[in-house]
Amino acid sequence: MTTIQLIEHGHNLAQRNQGRVVFDRAWRLLAESGQSVTFDFTGVLSMSTGFAHEVFGKLWVLLGDDFQRRIRLVIPPGLDEMTALIVRGIDAASRHSQRGYESAG
Repeated sequence: MTTIQLIEHGHNLAQRNQGRVVFDRAWRLLAESGQSVTFDFTGVLSMSTGFAHEVFGKLWVLLGDDFQRRIRLVIPPGLDEMTALIVRGIDAASRHSQRGYESAG
């Protein structure tokens, strides 16, 4: 299992392009090696729904039932809103999955 330290992408994960970079890294790890990925939110102060959509929403669409088995989240106390933002990002991606996420990578 590989851990992606999200703080490496900033304290405020607000940009979709930041999310694309994180998604690309995670997808390579998941697709090429078949391993699981942990996302560590330690040090992150905020995240936009757009970032969550780019990372977690796309992974949800691509992994389907394997998402919960292959993706782990480390969310420190006090950052409970991150879970709600991830759910919003997944919901948005699920609604828009016909736009071509199936061919991402």
